[in-house]
Parts: sequence; C-alpha cells; structure tokens
Amino acid sequence: MISLAEHADLQKTRRSLFAASFYTILVSNVEFLSQEISLFGLKLSVKQSELIAFGRLAIAILFALFLVHAFSSITGFLKRRAEEQYEIREATLKQEAAQLRLELEHPNGFASVYDPEEWEVIFSNEAKKILLPRTG
Repeated sequence: MISLAEHADLQKTRRSLFAASFYTILVSNVEFLSQEISLFGLKLSVKQSELIAFGRLAIAILFALFLVHAFSSITGFLKRRAEEQYEIREATLKQEAAQLRLELEHPNGFASVYDPEEWEVIFSNEAKKILLPRTG
C-alpha cells in the first residue's frame, strides 16, 4: 500500500492512478444499505457521493503527476536523441572539412606532381641509394 502513495517515477505514478481509478469504479458500483460503516465497534458515517468525489479528486491529482513524469521522460528522450544527431552531424562535417582541406592542398590527389622541390628531394635520395655501396 505504501508503494501506491509514492510518486517518484512514472511507473509508480501510473500504478497509483490505476489503483485510484479502480477504487472510484468500485465505490460508484457498490450499493450501500446504510450511510454507516461499522469497524470494530466504531461507526463511520460516509456518503457514497463523497467517496466518489474523493476518488475523482485523487484521479485528477495523480493524472497531473503522471503527465509531469511523462513530459520529463519525453524531454529527456528528445534531448538524448538531439545530442546523438548533433554528434553524428558534427562528425560528418569534420570528415567533409578534412576531405576539402586535402583536396585544396593536393589537387587530384597528387602532391608530388605540382611540387618541384619534392621531386628534387626524391631524386637526391635515389641518387644516394645508388652511389652508396650495399653492406650486409
């Protein structure tokens, strides 16, 4: 019964809402023979209309709590989804920027063709390989 009074999360609030709805339906369909309930010699004076009104009030309050919990869980889901989409888009943009940077630095993918200094370095390295005797 204590778990029905706790409203820490969406499931507990939903469970309480179902219990209040069941209570209200039960009280509205029960026929009272008198307006008194006797428990262990203690007589309670109750009216069916007041019990139904109490059930409806409980349902209204619990439904409002349920909407608050549902809204917070939906906004949390939407926030996580937006962050995931942002990370995917950011990675895609970084990859596109790197590709553009590479294309600007090396048109057609051939850096050596357009840089004569690089050719000179390659030729001097090859000449050194030919002139040096092999050891080993």
